[in-house]
Amino acid sequence: MSAGVLFGYFGRQNEARRAFRQLWGKGYRRAAWARKDSEGNARLVNPLFGVPRGLLEDHARRLV
Repeated sequence: MSAGVLFGYFGRQNEARRAFRQLWGKGYRRAAWARKDSEGNARLVNPLFGVPRGLLEDHARRLV
């Protein structure tokens, strides 16, 4: 199986958590998510699962 990158953008944190758990349950171990609070501060969640931190930081800047 070849490697790939999938990005999902969710309006609600609980939806992102649900998707993350479903991916984890199907064996996808290289997963992480980024989020921004209401003041615009980005936070990387679970960035240690083989996802390059720079890739997460790059996409965190695009979050609204």
